[in-house]
Amino acid sequence: MKPILALLSLLLASAALADAGVQVWEDTLTLPTYQEGPPDPNPPFDLFTGGNYFYPYTWRINFLRTATSHSWRALMLENEYLKCTVLPDLGGRLYSCLDKLSGRQMFYANSSVKKDWIALRGSWVALGMELNFPVGHSWVTVSPVDWAITENPDGSASAWVGNTDRVYGMQWRVEFVLRPGVAALEQRVTLHNRSDSRYRYYWWANAAVQVEDPTTTFIMPTRLAEIHGLPELITWPVSQGVDLSVTGNNTAQLGLFAFGCREEFFGVYHPTSRSGVVHYATLADAPGKKTWVWGPDGDAYVRSALSDNNTTYVEVQGGALNDQSTFAYLDPQQTRSFTEYWVPARSLGGITRANLYGILNLQRTKDSTGNDILLVEFSPSRVLSGATVRLWKFAEKVLDEMVMLDPASNYVARIRNPGANNLYAFQLLDADGRQLMLHAENQYDAANPSEYPNRHLPVPDYSVQKTEDDFLAVADANERNGNLVPAATFYQSGLAQFPSSARLLKAGGRLSVSMNRFQEGLDRLVPAQAALPGDPEIRYYLGVAHAGLGVDASARLQWEAIRTDPNWGPAASLQLACLLSRAGDYQNALTTLRSSFPGITPGIRAGAVEVALLRLLERWDEAAVRLRYWRSLDPADSALRHEQHRQGAWDPAFWHHLAADPERILDLATHYIQLGVYFDALLALARYYPSVDALESEPSAVAPAEHPLVTYYMAYCKEKVGLSGKDDYVRAATLSSRYIFPNRPGTLPVLQAALQRNSSDATAHYLLGSLYMSFQMVDQAIAEWSKARALRPDLPSLHRNLGRALLDVKKDPHAALPVLLEGLQYEPGNSDLQSALQRAQSLQ
Repeated sequence: MKPILALLSLLLASAALADAGVQVWEDTLTLPTYQEGPPDPNPPFDLFTGGNYFYPYTWRINFLRTATSHSWRALMLENEYLKCTVLPDLGGRLYSCLDKLSGRQMFYANSSVKKDWIALRGSWVALGMELNFPVGHSWVTVSPVDWAITENPDGSASAWVGNTDRVYGMQWRVEFVLRPGVAALEQRVTLHNRSDSRYRYYWWANAAVQVEDPTTTFIMPTRLAEIHGLPELITWPVSQGVDLSVTGNNTAQLGLFAFGCREEFFGVYHPTSRSGVVHYATLADAPGKKTWVWGPDGDAYVRSALSDNNTTYVEVQGGALNDQSTFAYLDPQQTRSFTEYWVPARSLGGITRANLYGILNLQRTKDSTGNDILLVEFSPSRVLSGATVRLWKFAEKVLDEMVMLDPASNYVARIRNPGANNLYAFQLLDADGRQLMLHAENQYDAANPSEYPNRHLPVPDYSVQKTEDDFLAVADANERNGNLVPAATFYQSGLAQFPSSARLLKAGGRLSVSMNRFQEGLDRLVPAQAALPGDPEIRYYLGVAHAGLGVDASARLQWEAIRTDPNWGPAASLQLACLLSRAGDYQNALTTLRSSFPGITPGIRAGAVEVALLRLLERWDEAAVRLRYWRSLDPADSALRHEQHRQGAWDPAFWHHLAADPERILDLATHYIQLGVYFDALLALARYYPSVDALESEPSAVAPAEHPLVTYYMAYCKEKVGLSGKDDYVRAATLSSRYIFPNRPGTLPVLQAALQRNSSDATAHYLLGSLYMSFQMVDQAIAEWSKARALRPDLPSLHRNLGRALLDVKKDPHAALPVLLEGLQYEPGNSDLQSALQRAQSLQ
């Protein structure tokens, strides 16, 4: 009777837990928060930063050592086993995930928000899980992002976070999901290039896990590891006699990638508490596995500079690519979606293997009397009724047991005197006999060290360029690493030697278009098309170049020719739909857009266009249905939320979200301007926006009503719908340009229109110069800044920008010197201007 009673008790306990269901809600989390001073007001143009490319974002390197208690917005997600907290105003980080059964946190729930200079833009904070796209320690790692919460029809619930970056215009979305009855956090990732050009990317989910003591151990099923930043392999876990998997054995900072590993799990284990966390993803989704340890000196830094409670952490990072030296490309409108899982380990003597069904520890040890045993422990992540556990000794079945598995308790078996020379295998089957897990002792699918005897990985040699292939290779390597200016230089050099190379013309033209240098793109792509007339990619980028120059008729011819191409047809169809919509042909625009839907999963941008076109055609019922569909894929998308408003839904939180970042307003206006629907753009631009908490915005973000570009766009759109924009143009010219860093190609006609109305508008000249510099069109930038200087020399950063363009780009210290000297009269405290002046003086 006792086993039956125990099983009944377990079933009743499970039923009680299941009744709790899954809950999601918005709350606050109050933490001591260290203040951050204003960011650098100087625009970090790519040509000025020496390899750290993040314009139009700011440098955030002003850290204060005073803390105040702050209530952060928090998205709470909870089922019967886990309770997770997501912070949308800190890059969408997963702050914590409590394993309710063990009472332990899976991730590093830092007791304070304490920033320091680590990320690409400077500011970074150590806590929870950082989401990195399209680059590591991403541009918005501690910035507010889009967010939403949903209760799903299948009983699960989701917390959504994501962002569209300002550098490339690419979008990431993460849906954190908890499902009823599942002790695992599901992380559904969507990466979408909603821009008009291809750009580089990688994806890494960087999970910090608190170190309990020096025995905290990395679990990584590989035999070789690649050292971060070096083309060098070491053996794992023991290298040169040291077991590097034990974090306390590391004497310095060390990042390692699993090399040649074809297993789908890794994680961290704490022997003292018999707990841990495992990351699981299929090889097709996220093959990358990285460990990071600070070492003793780094731990001392973390304990003092990044935390208040003397704690430190290690990192496990799951990546969509094999390592962080590798970038891939997303073509325009291309989407990549995949799922990762985070599973808590509890009450286990170790971690041997893990998957979606649970975590296995298969370990040779001794019992309390000192006898040898084979310990079998399995911690299930979900209820498995009628499961079968089998243990094999070679071909002999030594255990065959039907069990009721539940996350509330682990399965445990002990095999006495297993024999040193016997090989055991664990097998788990479900009630239908389907295999859920198989593991043989000490067997992992990973490369052997004997395959790489010299431990060095090949390194491409880009030092000499003699052939077309040499120039293509070095330019592409620079593109993949974000070095667009050097890449453009190598394409130019290659074309100087091989002026008729179709491949160099195509690649160089594509890069020119992606840098918004549309005429240069045409100059290269037209001869490339003559050499490769059937190339759909050339046609696509020719269309973008023509449209960028305002010649829609020529763009249409290029895009129509490739509508049925399986690779480039969807992007071309979206472009055509926008073009047709600009011409007022909404029906043909809709038909064209939908022609690309069969056989592909369209991106969210296409969905927002579809809903807008249905509304413009007054097909209200269909628009409502399609809006529900697209919002189920991305409830945080601003264009879709605006369409919800246009269909009559009241959403004050949406306007609050836009108010926190005028760049979101400009993104939304750009979306409607591309459709030629200027009234909808005006609804976003001309609205009164409430004030918001400073930590819900980028530091020193300009309020929408005081943002000159918002006002210039408003004037431009008013004129497009037949209203007068005169007063708005006049007001925009009086607004401060501090922290205003334009980079959208659509801003060009807006500022040109402003200057047509008033050629003496110094602010428009200044911003147009910044826009040209973001395109690396240096001569045009210098010309506009010079006009602004003649009209209004007190504009912030004007002399710094103009002086550095002359000094560092044009290599003309004689011309730069008077500009920089004059600048000190207006901005004596501008340290970048001072530094440039010193360099100019030293070159006289």
